[in-house]
Amino acid sequence: MELSAEQTAAQLRCPHNEAGTAFGQAMNLRNLTQIVSAFAAARLQNGDNILETGCGNGGLLGYILSQADGLHYTGLEISPLMHEQAQVFNAPFIAAGQADYRLYDGGALPFADAVFHKAVSVNTVYFWDDAPFMLADSAAC
Repeated sequence: MELSAEQTAAQLRCPHNEAGTAFGQAMNLRNLTQIVSAFAAARLQNGDNILETGCGNGGLLGYILSQADGLHYTGLEISPLMHEQAQVFNAPFIAAGQADYRLYDGGALPFADAVFHKAVSVNTVYFWDDAPFMLADSAAC
């Protein structure tokens, strides 16, 4: 199925329907280098509580959790499809208390300040309506 530039942009912002599933899988591969680099730059330490905004389908969670002992990961996503897939793909990590996923509206982060040790987001800033606010909100978490 060939998508227009507008349809492609809509899928990248908020994957949905069958095309969204394909986009979610493709983004894991396409963004692999940036995701690995972002988490390396975060310098994860044992026991860190991590927030990832725009986590997609959570396809790289196993890798992320392998970077240090005792990590807890929270993935935040605006796409109901990606949120659902992340929960299914990562059910063992969720059941073990190592991860949780939350659906949100893309605005203010739904957390109190100082909840997370590290915050990561890859290829999402250009979709934020108010990037300075989101960066400050992420830093406060």
